[in-house]
Amino acid sequence: MTADLEFHSRDEILAAARPFLDAHAIRLVRFGLEHSTKNLTVESAAKHLGIHRRALEYRGVRAGLVPPQRMLAWCRALHAAELLGRTEATTERIAEVVGYSSADALRKAWSRLGLKVSEVRTPGGPRRAVLSFATELRRASASERSSRS
Repeated sequence: MTADLEFHSRDEILAAARPFLDAHAIRLVRFGLEHSTKNLTVESAAKHLGIHRRALEYRGVRAGLVPPQRMLAWCRALHAAELLGRTEATTERIAEVVGYSSADALRKAWSRLGLKVSEVRTPGGPRRAVLSFATELRRASASERSSRS
């Protein structure tokens, strides 16, 4: 991978998400960001974190977070968004670098997360994608807090 297609925003993404994550979820997101060029599974993340898949899922539910697979999908999509916003690489090249089967698969992944290529490519687009992720985490944690009341 050429240097210009390396992931530069891991720390920024983690900092934006940190207020809405517990210690276990922070480790999951860090793992997802560090391995965002792979098609990660909850099983592979749990193994890396040294816990069972069900324990990982249960901890997320208990903390009122989005499911682990969704967090991993966000990590991969945010890496692609960062590349699209920072480089002149095509969507096809970015999909290849980040490990999607095609540019269409990348577009569909972004669509499932509420992102659009045209929005991500514009100035500030990757930052808005990070804020969308943080907003989803905030909503999930707020929903969990209100259900406990």
